[in-house]
Order: sequence, then structure tokens, then C-alpha cells
Amino acid sequence: MDVKVYPYKLSDIDELYSVVSSSADHLRPWMPWLHPGYSQCDTESWVNKCIEDWNSGIAYRYVVRSVKTDEIIGSVGLERIVQAHKIAELGYWIESNSINSGAATRAGKKVVSEAFITHGLQRIEINVLTDNAPSNKVALNIGGLFEGTFRNKLFHKGRSNAANCYSIVPGDYKI
Repeated sequence: MDVKVYPYKLSDIDELYSVVSSSADHLRPWMPWLHPGYSQCDTESWVNKCIEDWNSGIAYRYVVRSVKTDEIIGSVGLERIVQAHKIAELGYWIESNSINSGAATRAGKKVVSEAFITHGLQRIEINVLTDNAPSNKVALNIGGLFEGTFRNKLFHKGRSNAANCYSIVPGDYKI
């Protein structure tokens, strides 16, 4: 599936809430922000934070849309940016109807390229819970080099968990 990515806009709130709600069963095991009482107000707060963080250079988060339908199908973002070292973490999710379509991989590659070309970053890290097989596969498909399994890397479901850690540098993308 071909995708396009762009920064969040206030006009995305209603559609984004609908997509998250319809994919809650698929997303909830991996996304700690998707709590049982998740509401449209949570979506509105998130979109406002995305816009604010983008303008401040703290994080660059993107809506993922299908080129064919122009519908929101997910999100991908550059988080925990450390400008002094030119590094960031890449995170992503795709709604349940677009699983196994290649959408997460394509969106991730677009954002990684933009990270290097537009934002001047020099290293992208992807940290994935070891038992999240689909996201580990996406990390490899995006071009992540497996660097190891790090102990207590991600706090999830009330405890610290090991995570597989991947990296991408500009040379991996011939940039």
C-alpha cells in the first residue's frame, strides 16, 4: 500500500479518534497511551501536543494516510530527539485493516529519509518489545540494523521489559 505522511493538523482529530477507536483491540496490547477510557479529548490533546512539539523541535510526528483512499491509517514519529547528538527514536502504529500491507514500512522509510535530509539527524533508533513480532519485522524492513536486546529498555504494562534495539544511519539510506 502506498502511503503519504505529513505533520498532524487540528483537522485530523475526528478521523484519528475514529481510526484509533476502531483499532483499539489491535493497538492496546502495545500502546500504553490507549487506556480503556480513551476519548476524543485524549486525541485532541495528542494532536495539539504533536503540533506544539513539532514547532519546538522536540518531536516530529506524522499522520499516515493511504494514497488510494486518503484515509488515516496510522502514525509514525521521531521521538526523544537529542539535537546535541543528532539522534532520535522512531515509533509507529498502523490500524488493524492495514496490517501486512507494507504501510508501516513505507511510512517509516519516508520519515527516516526526512529525518536525515530535512532534520539533519544522524542516527535513528527503533526500540521494540521482544514479543511484538510485527513491529520487529517492520524495524528490519525499514532498514534497521539489529544491535541487540537491551534489558529494562521499555516500561510496559507496569514493569520494565527487554526490547530489541535497531539503528539506521544516513549511509544505510545512501544519504
